[in-house]
Amino acid sequence: MSHSLHRIAITLACLLTVTSALAAKKDKEPKTLESLSSQSIELPPDAPLTGVDAGARDHYRKYLETPSADPERSAEAMRRLGDLELEDGEAAALDADDARLPASAYTAAIARYRELLERYPDDPRNDAVLYQLARAQDSGGDSLGALSSLDTLVSRYPKAANLDEVQFRRGELLFGHKRFAEAQRAYEAVLALPNKPTFREPARYKLGWSLFRQDRHDASVRAFLSLLDARFEGVAPASVDGVVASMPVAVRELVDDSLRATSLSFSFEQGLRSLQQAMSERAKNGGAAPYEHLVYLSLADQYLEQKRWSDAAGVFSGYVESHPLDARSQGLQQRAIAALDQGNFPDQAIAARAVYVEHFGPDQPYWKAQKAPPDASTLAVLRDSTWKVSQQHHALAQSKSLSAEDRRREYASAADGYRRYRAYFPKDARIPEAQFLLGEVLYDEGDYAQALLAYESSAYEFPPHAHSAEAGYAALLAYEKNEAKLSGDDAKAWHRRRLDAGLRFAAAFPAHQQAAAARLGAAEGLLAGGAATDAANAATAVTTSASATPDQRRAAWRVLGHARVDAKDYAGAEKAYLEATRLDLAANRKDPELREHLAAAIYLQGEKAREAGEVDEAAAAFLRVGRITPDSPTVATADYEAAQTYLAAGRAADAVPILQRFASAHRDSPLASAATARLALAYIETRDEGSAAKAFEDIANDKATPRAEQQEALQQAAKLYASRKDEAGQTRLLTQFITRFPDNFGGVLEARHRLLGLAVARHDATAAKQLAERQIADDAAAGTQRNDRSRWLAAQAALRLADPLREAFTATRLTLPLDKSLKRKKAQMETALAAYGRAADYGVADALTESTFRLGEIYQALAQSLYDSERPKKLDAQALAEYDLIVQEQAFPFEEKAIELHEANARRARSGLYDAWVRNSYTSLASLVPGRYARPPRGPSPSQTRAALEALATQNPTSAPAQFQLGQALAAEGRFTDADAAFARAQAADGKYARAFYDRAVLNELYLEQPAEAIRNYESFQALLDQSDPQVKSWIDALRKRAAAVSSKGAGS
Repeated sequence: MSHSLHRIAITLACLLTVTSALAAKKDKEPKTLESLSSQSIELPPDAPLTGVDAGARDHYRKYLETPSADPERSAEAMRRLGDLELEDGEAAALDADDARLPASAYTAAIARYRELLERYPDDPRNDAVLYQLARAQDSGGDSLGALSSLDTLVSRYPKAANLDEVQFRRGELLFGHKRFAEAQRAYEAVLALPNKPTFREPARYKLGWSLFRQDRHDASVRAFLSLLDARFEGVAPASVDGVVASMPVAVRELVDDSLRATSLSFSFEQGLRSLQQAMSERAKNGGAAPYEHLVYLSLADQYLEQKRWSDAAGVFSGYVESHPLDARSQGLQQRAIAALDQGNFPDQAIAARAVYVEHFGPDQPYWKAQKAPPDASTLAVLRDSTWKVSQQHHALAQSKSLSAEDRRREYASAADGYRRYRAYFPKDARIPEAQFLLGEVLYDEGDYAQALLAYESSAYEFPPHAHSAEAGYAALLAYEKNEAKLSGDDAKAWHRRRLDAGLRFAAAFPAHQQAAAARLGAAEGLLAGGAATDAANAATAVTTSASATPDQRRAAWRVLGHARVDAKDYAGAEKAYLEATRLDLAANRKDPELREHLAAAIYLQGEKAREAGEVDEAAAAFLRVGRITPDSPTVATADYEAAQTYLAAGRAADAVPILQRFASAHRDSPLASAATARLALAYIETRDEGSAAKAFEDIANDKATPRAEQQEALQQAAKLYASRKDEAGQTRLLTQFITRFPDNFGGVLEARHRLLGLAVARHDATAAKQLAERQIADDAAAGTQRNDRSRWLAAQAALRLADPLREAFTATRLTLPLDKSLKRKKAQMETALAAYGRAADYGVADALTESTFRLGEIYQALAQSLYDSERPKKLDAQALAEYDLIVQEQAFPFEEKAIELHEANARRARSGLYDAWVRNSYTSLASLVPGRYARPPRGPSPSQTRAALEALATQNPTSAPAQFQLGQALAAEGRFTDADAAFARAQAADGKYARAFYDRAVLNELYLEQPAEAIRNYESFQALLDQSDPQVKSWIDALRKRAAAVSSKGAGS
């Protein structure tokens, strides 16, 4: 075989089957670290020389035995013979399927090559001889001999054409003898040769292992990566997997084993961290490796084979972290989850799922980079991961071993997870449960406002599910919790929302054990909030609910009753309270408050009927309180109001029996005294004054009656006795009043005043005198208690003391001898005058006018007594005439004094004091001085009241009769100035209304003492008459004379 044929054979073999030995063993046994690192890459022997007969060997031998053989041809023949002998050995090895036959199979070839080298040491082709010698030695088991031959070749022939193969074979032999550093250098020598690609890849491969066996893992990794760099040079990252799949088996094995070798190096160092450092260094020097994911997968697969699940998952996740947008990332994160699940690392698996959810949710940037949505399988993993991660955070949040801050963080993560679940899978069957669990998380975290929204979503947004009712009820608890955190208007608004939520829950889940309670609570809350109609509707539903307990129905009837009361449907309230009472009794209870509500409902029906004017219906309702709820404290009030209703309607006769029953049935009631007072009034209205007086007397004697009311009742009873002309009863009660209430200064004076009147009426002078004197003494000693009323009463008492003196004076007749009887009568007069003077000294108006009138009356009486005195019997006519003249002269001054006093009293009219005594003085003056004071009326007095006349005059301001009659009424009341104005309006309305001028003239003459105005009106009156009235003319003349006299007197003074 020629040298060139030999080289071609070697080259083809290296290119096609560089790792055929490794590939042949792949299916027979699993690879181990030893099998990978110690495996030589065996080059196949030269192919047999086809067409060469075995006899050629004999020919070469014979030629060599020829003494005259040419040395150069002899060397060639010897080399060829050695090659044939080597091929014989290799052929035997191939036939035996054993590359390692006994050394004797290669002895001839070895000897031939050595002989050739010895005989022709300088032959330029000895490099090939040394190479073949090394092959034969190695095949014959003398690897060290082979190594020595190759060392000689390298040393002597550094430029040998097959130096790359020689160095590679040296490396293999050195590696086989575990001389890894020397093997490393041999492989590096191969790689250092330029333009020698044949052995470059296997040299890189074995260089990596040489470094690995020296524990130089970083350098080993670089060697393997350089192999991969070369293999994937120019391949796009996205095409790497396709390229690998299309590789021949041997090349695929080389790549796989290189990846596995790097994985082993990484595992012996820091695993993922070492990998990432290597990739980072690789990226700095030449950019990112397109096959980087294969490196990660190899290391992860190795960990999986070793059942290092957590480490494998870390590698998968590491790639995802480094390449978040890489198309392979989501699949690798899935493998991380699967590894952790397989290795039973639940906490780490959850963390990996959390990463998956965080990075590969449908809304994440990853899917935008892929320009395609996630497929069904991805969504399935995402769905499962989102759920499990949320539940894990939820469980951790409930762990008491965590700090408060950690628990808050876990709650937040759980809530976020449940929200993601709904966002990612809105139509998933678990969404209702997710919403419920979200509510649970938020509730536990204290975010009640958001919790209730989640609960309500779970309860009401979906078809019924396992948590529907539970979620609905949980929402109510969240409402209650959140409301407790609020205040003011916010709390009020939230409270109403909570109540509405309770109604919604009860309507949606009527069979729930809390449905009735929720509806009842809502009803009670609505009622408290003033929503009576809504409360009634809610309560009604509870009363008809089959799931409600008797106590709940009882409470609902009670709420319904309250609501009916608020709506003023008191009859409906009564029915509701009766139902509640029935349930109360059925449970052997007797709630007094409930009975009070029932009583109040009936009572309010009475009030409502009374307001509508339905007297009988109102009274009946009030009285029904006692029949339906006899033990209620309201009964007394209701009975009292029944009587009041009749009294207010003027039906005292109907009220009497009710009040009489009240007196016996409710004598301890706070209304007892008032009822007795009403009974007394009813007696009055029914004209049963005796019973009324007795009733008031009972009130006065009732110790429970307040002291002030006792006094008032005693006074009223006395008045009733007075109206019945029962002097004894009246006297008894007035005397009792003075005795029982001596500290009531005013009341005692009033009682004594009435007693004084009674004594005067029955002519009991002694009693009257004692009473009057005590009255005067009490007023005088009253000090600061003294007031206008006490002075008035004292003045009246003084008058009553004076009256007997006046009566005694009046009763005394003047008899002969006149001087003696006149002296006695004058003395009586002085005593009476002094007494009336004391009464006048009190300065009390009516006492003053009465005293003045009585003084004038006394003087007038004395004058009249003189006129009527007894005449001497033996006087002749002349003497009698002279006697009469003397008497008249004596009487005249007294008569003048009487006129003076009456005029003084009359003048008080001008200042507005016009009482009966002033009017009496005018009457006396008309008798004493008729020419001046007797003014007969010119027409009838008005028949209507002053109030009616005022209304008539206001409605008819230009009506002379209306204004005139009003003036008359005002004058009769002593309102002279107002009367004058009314007369003036009558004159203005009708200048020919003569009566207005006449009455105005009289008014100004006698009461206003305006003579000029009186004259003017008298003259106007005269002018309106058909002929002058002589009497009126005489009044005008008298007025002018008096005016002149007054003027003259004024000028003289």
